[in-house]
Amino acid sequence: MKESERLVLVDNTLREGEQTPGVAFSAEQKLEILGLLVAAGITFVDAAFPESSEDERRFLGLAALRFPDVALGASCRLRAGSLQLAADSGARELFVVVPVSDMHLEQRLGLDRERLLARMAEALVPPLPARVNVALEDAFRADPTFVLQAVRRAVELGASRIFLADTVGVVLPWEVGGLVGQVLEALPSGTALGTHFHNDFGLATANTLAALTAGATHPTAAVNGLGERAGNSDLAQVAAAAELLLGRPAGVRLDRLRHLSARIAELTGIVVPQTAPLTGFNAFRHTSGIHVHGMLRDRHTYEGADPERFGTEHSLVLGRHSGRRHLRHLLPGLSEKRLGQLLQAVKLRALRRERGDGAAELLDRLDRFNRECLGIGEEELAELLEGLPEDEER
Repeated sequence: MKESERLVLVDNTLREGEQTPGVAFSAEQKLEILGLLVAAGITFVDAAFPESSEDERRFLGLAALRFPDVALGASCRLRAGSLQLAADSGARELFVVVPVSDMHLEQRLGLDRERLLARMAEALVPPLPARVNVALEDAFRADPTFVLQAVRRAVELGASRIFLADTVGVVLPWEVGGLVGQVLEALPSGTALGTHFHNDFGLATANTLAALTAGATHPTAAVNGLGERAGNSDLAQVAAAAELLLGRPAGVRLDRLRHLSARIAELTGIVVPQTAPLTGFNAFRHTSGIHVHGMLRDRHTYEGADPERFGTEHSLVLGRHSGRRHLRHLLPGLSEKRLGQLLQAVKLRALRRERGDGAAELLDRLDRFNRECLGIGEEELAELLEGLPEDEER
């Protein structure tokens, strides 16, 4: 199978995931995470932004030695020096960010379209220092005609793959296939198309699946959906949905994803919601009487995926909406009278627990953590400024 047809999941936890406000990985932590990703079957990663720090470059060098079979990628600006620095640091794949919407060109960069195309030619000078992936930033808000023009120029200049980015998460799933289809028609045979979706409206995973259905083969995703603002496509959701719903496995070990999710939560402090699909605490837990009754008859009545595929098992949980059949299943010898009394006691306990102060206390602690740990505020910035040595040039 050609690479342009095979599904390859590109993880960006180590690069854009670290752009989540308040998240910062050391080189050693990045190596640990990369090891967990590889153990889960991930073979292609966007792992760093080498221009940002010496620590990033040191990590890339170590990763290149420790993981020789991984397609180790790094993100670059549209400058020849940025590409060379990434390659010299150990990157085997270069993700070159190319803004294509008029908003980004005019408001952020002060460029017109022709100047952007000229900059592409100035940056992508053969021989290229490593394999180049051109990521078209804000592609879904751009003029499709110019997107196709940029795609053709990128291929002419040696790009091996094209990635379309929904930079602010505003494209709708039924709109995705239009641009994906146009770009695929413009690409020469053998040139793969990838995507990068943001989750500002909760559509990143749905948009990723829409792109795969339209022919894209290299979706990006991050563990726990980490990333700028509301994050990116969720790695577990994309991998599982592609394999189990679309029938297009990407070689990912689904049974490793919950452990991977939990470890990333520990390292980042970004909590996985209890209701998060597949990886959340409640993902395979059932409580209402009707649902539990169905589960006792046939587990597939209320489960769309087998929890064992994800290294866990389902559980039937007692609560305010429990029914008699659940208690009968647990206590088959109990009389009907005692069963009814116990069921009322369970419901009352659940109701009283819901009214407790524990949730409010937990949320208050979480709010303090968010404010104190997820980013550096202006007050801290003032403290840092005061702690700097005197400016001798002033």
